[in-house]
Amino acid sequence: MLTIRKKDDIIIPFIKQTGEEGWQAKTRIILEAIAEKWNSELPQPKAEEETVRLEAELQTSLPSSLKIFYQEFGVADIGETLQEWDDIKWLAGFWAAIPQLGPDLTEADQSVCPYLVTFGGCVNDSGIWCFHAETKEIYYFDYDERPHITKLYDSFDDYLKNCLILAQSELFANPATKKDVLRWGKEILEDMLSQS
Repeated sequence: MLTIRKKDDIIIPFIKQTGEEGWQAKTRIILEAIAEKWNSELPQPKAEEETVRLEAELQTSLPSSLKIFYQEFGVADIGETLQEWDDIKWLAGFWAAIPQLGPDLTEADQSVCPYLVTFGGCVNDSGIWCFHAETKEIYYFDYDERPHITKLYDSFDDYLKNCLILAQSELFANPATKKDVLRWGKEILEDMLSQS
């Protein structure tokens, strides 16, 4: 099992994007360690036919890196909850039948909401992760905050890398603590951001 005792033990799954040499092996080590920590197994990868079917239902394409991840690792635990295949929907569709129960969207929220497709979190959580159907940027919808919609990442790759690095904080071992590993992960991400 992967255990983090010092900053150098943290695995960086890839530098820029999925598809880089070695990204699958590094990502698998992280995902298997997370699954082992929570006594679960890695899910089955999604077949390309399933991706084609989902994109046809949505009438938009998934971000290419999200497709690559799903086809390699399925709906794996990345430290954030990825939605099951059938739960991926257009964000605006959640309130279409009952708009009076929907959130009070700001003008900026309203301008982007029709383009957002959910992929992470669930309606019972405080928020939902979405990708923009045209730009493939990653947004977070927060039920409790206004504005409700915030762009947080330029790509699914950025989101995934952040999740996989920070998820390793659960894999700490003496003398490191969870707080140490989380701090180291944030330092690594800040360093990578400053170099891009």
